[in-house]
Amino acid sequence: MAATISTTQFACCSTVPRLPYSWVFTGRGHATIEMSLHDWADGSQIVIATAAALTFVVAFLAAGIAYRQWTTFKRFELLKMIENKENREARDMLNKHLFMITPLPEWWKYNDELERAASKVCATYDIVGLVSGRCDRVFFGKEWGHSIRWTHEVLNTYLGFRRNNNPLHYRNYDALYEVSKRYHSPRPRPLREPAALRAHLIEMQSLDVSIRRIKQARS
Repeated sequence: MAATISTTQFACCSTVPRLPYSWVFTGRGHATIEMSLHDWADGSQIVIATAAALTFVVAFLAAGIAYRQWTTFKRFELLKMIENKENREARDMLNKHLFMITPLPEWWKYNDELERAASKVCATYDIVGLVSGRCDRVFFGKEWGHSIRWTHEVLNTYLGFRRNNNPLHYRNYDALYEVSKRYHSPRPRPLREPAALRAHLIEMQSLDVSIRRIKQARS
């Protein structure tokens, strides 16, 4: 009866190998059983370590995909802001009145509409430089560096004026400008200024000065 119970116990245990009867009763199988249990424990540790490593790899890949999606979304939103109607019109005004012709000194004092356009462009690119961070600044410096560079250069005196009270004003716009210089050459100015356009600008500035004087006299 005792032999029957021992044999059944060995046969029912999934982790213990079936051994010859002579080994079981003589004790020769004890070492084999112990080695089998140690092998099973080592194998379990390997499986657990492998599962943990795979979990880490999957989590790392998921984080990378999420980061890539966030970067793409952020770029898309910034590009929408750069290319909206107001910013395109503001850049077009800077192109006509500050790039195509040589503006008068301190032009922002005589043309409120042009000053608003300049402020709009500066604020937009400053936000892009702030939100994009160092990595995406390279992206915008490459893809939109031409526009960033020429607008910054025609607004150089205006930026200096705005920094009289705050030297750090539009510093993120400056950071974008420095990146854009690595990938884009200066925009060449026209050899001859359109006479009609310059005359129109001078007329508008004179009109604006007259309006300012009238307002000051009334006040």
